[in-house]
Amino acid sequence: MPVSGIGGSAELLSPLSQRGSEELGEALATMTDETYGYHWNTEKKDFSNWVRDVIGDVELAKDLEEATSRSLASSQVTTRIASLTKQLS
Repeated sequence: MPVSGIGGSAELLSPLSQRGSEELGEALATMTDETYGYHWNTEKKDFSNWVRDVIGDVELAKDLEEATSRSLASSQVTTRIASLTKQLS
């Protein structure tokens, strides 16, 4: 079963990548705006790069690249996890 935005394979949403996404969501929900700003700015897109390169979720990576606030990024991660969970059930 293809999973939208994750390399075309449901197997890529492994427990490790799901846990990584969930932990990122939790970190975004609790980190300071200053910390978020250090990792996301016009020159750095650390969260987007990590999601694309480590988890392999191109769709979420694109969303995070445009997330100008910590709360928006946190919401995008939560929404994406819910969407992927629904696709897999």
